[in-house]
Amino acid sequence: MKNITKSATEMDIKQYKKLRLEMFETATRLELVERSLAAAAAELRSQVIASKVGETVTLQFGGRVLKCVKNTHNRYNIKENNKVIISDYTAGGISDIRLCLALGEIIKY
Repeated sequence: MKNITKSATEMDIKQYKKLRLEMFETATRLELVERSLAAAAAELRSQVIASKVGETVTLQFGGRVLKCVKNTHNRYNIKENNKVIISDYTAGGISDIRLCLALGEIIKY
């Protein structure tokens, strides 16, 4: 960002408009990045195969199979190879778990 050390009283109209334009351009770039990130996340989630039988949601991706079951606190217990790898998952729902699995953020035990 450019030099913004002048006080508000020393700033003239031209400088104000320049800063306002820079803020608008930055906000526009941020919005485009957020849209791209959301589209990329949706694409990654779509690569994770999900199926539900009863209360168990099974997720498959990259040779891994996770079984997710809601507990009494309405949070997910996540199992892999019949071992609980995460109990009381609090970071979101199945959609978030799918994204974490695709990103490799769920550590294999």
